[in-house]
Amino acid sequence: ESDSWTLNTGVSVLIYLKKYDDLRTYFTPRFNYAHGSTTTDATGFVTTNPSTTTTLNAYGFSGSFGGEYALGRKFGVFGEVGFGFSHQTTKSNVLPTELSGNSWGSRAAVGVIFFP
Repeated sequence: ESDSWTLNTGVSVLIYLKKYDDLRTYFTPRFNYAHGSTTTDATGFVTTNPSTTTTLNAYGFSGSFGGEYALGRKFGVFGEVGFGFSHQTTKSNVLPTELSGNSWGSRAAVGVIFFP
């Protein structure tokens, strides 16, 4: 039997940098945090610890640079490229040490904007 939960939250800010006619450039920094726990009950199996709990803590920073182009009053398109960093720590009541790791990544996106 296993029970698990995770809470993940983040904050982003859209900062417009410059406007060139119908093109606006922007930067979007973001911070996110996650915390979770998994409990596994191994009752009935031959084990010294019938219940294992693993906790997760993670945080990350990311940002994107992009531009949006207005095709009219109600439509537009955008494109952006970005980067990100995250750090994760996992701790178990079975292992005496914490496991941690870092990761870096990149991203790209394109999309359509519609104003109703």
